[in-house]
Amino acid sequence: MSDTEREAFVAETMQQADALARSFDDPKAIIRNLAEYVRQHFPERVASAYWLKVDGSVDKGFNVRLYEKPLSMLGGMKLRLGALLGKDTAGASVTIPFRTQDGFEIGIGVGGVVDYETFRSVQAVAVLSVKF
Repeated sequence: MSDTEREAFVAETMQQADALARSFDDPKAIIRNLAEYVRQHFPERVASAYWLKVDGSVDKGFNVRLYEKPLSMLGGMKLRLGALLGKDTAGASVTIPFRTQDGFEIGIGVGGVVDYETFRSVQAVAVLSVKF
């Protein structure tokens, strides 16, 4: 990375950090800013995702891959730990990508999320993630 690229990256990161700091009163704005930052700088780790909560409601957002472990006993499949960043909820997930072909990937899993309004009760979710 050249010096000018590094300076541009630092300037952009500081601008996004400033926007994040100004939004501490609104949890949805914090997650939106965080999701946008991750999507811009780490696109290879981001997949679109839907999750179904126990109460039957559905949320949509991103599943950000944090850690990946190969599972040799399941024919080379991988176990992934991820962060869920959605419209109304945020949390963590464990998924297994079961269909990968030509850069297209579908994964299923489970997780837990909290609502932005309360941040108190954790709800179990079923997760479907798709990456193009």
